[in-house]
Amino acid sequence: MENKSMKKIRHFIWDFDGTLFDTYPVIIGDLQNALKEYGRDLDPVKTMERMLINIPAARDYYADLYDIDRQALDAAYQRHHRLSVETMKSAPMADVERVLAAICDSGRYNYIF
Repeated sequence: MENKSMKKIRHFIWDFDGTLFDTYPVIIGDLQNALKEYGRDLDPVKTMERMLINIPAARDYYADLYDIDRQALDAAYQRHHRLSVETMKSAPMADVERVLAAICDSGRYNYIF
């Protein structure tokens, strides 16, 4: 059941990665592949904790941990991510379709950031 304060909201802005679709496994894999270029690996649990803050926080953590130039690690990550986006297979988060439809059905609006 929706509370009264939620009914006042007319415009919902959603982030795609990790909110509407579970892209975290792909993103973690991209960072892992970037780190392999430097002979390093990652801990998926620690990486996920940092990615819940934001993706740059996870990249910065490993750049600092392994003394890798942040821009160089970011460039490696971006290369791997561009390749994986072309074939990305991720599933929507649970009930996301129902939630988005309910918002539209109530005359409100969804946007993707």
